[in-house]
Amino acid sequence: MFLNEYIKNQDQWNKNTIIERANILINKALIIWKSCETKYENIRDVENTYSINDDFEFTNTKIKYFTILGQKINVDYWVNFLQQICIILYDLEPAKFRNILIDNEINKKSIILSNDETNLRVPLKITEDLFIEGNQSSGYIIFTAKLLLEKLEIDLEEISICLREDKFV
Repeated sequence: MFLNEYIKNQDQWNKNTIIERANILINKALIIWKSCETKYENIRDVENTYSINDDFEFTNTKIKYFTILGQKINVDYWVNFLQQICIILYDLEPAKFRNILIDNEINKKSIILSNDETNLRVPLKITEDLFIEGNQSSGYIIFTAKLLLEKLEIDLEEISICLREDKFV
């Protein structure tokens, strides 16, 4: 029988042979019982998920995670969302993202994107020499994210946001 064949062929039974047998059994089990794949989504998450393009007021909400281009990213706070989305967008289009620095529409109200962190009240690091203002309300963070997506010509429907159930502050 397979389970005992390895033991039968051993001259000694010690820690190394036990570990070796365990690894053999693990590999055999993984071949026999493949892991289950599921497309299960927590219904509560689905109910609390919005497109960044939805006409939804995100003020006084708490973010749980967001998805961008099919990638799920867990975040605890809106500023984490802003920083992570900027890092991802920079990685996708570094040259276009840097061109936003000189775009008047982005920096119209106040400087929100800078290569000098001292220009910002709460600088969030995107790269070694690129920062975004972290002192923004959730509504303005959504506005900023939408503007960045539009400037980089990325469809707003590519971003969805899941709010925590205890979404109200």
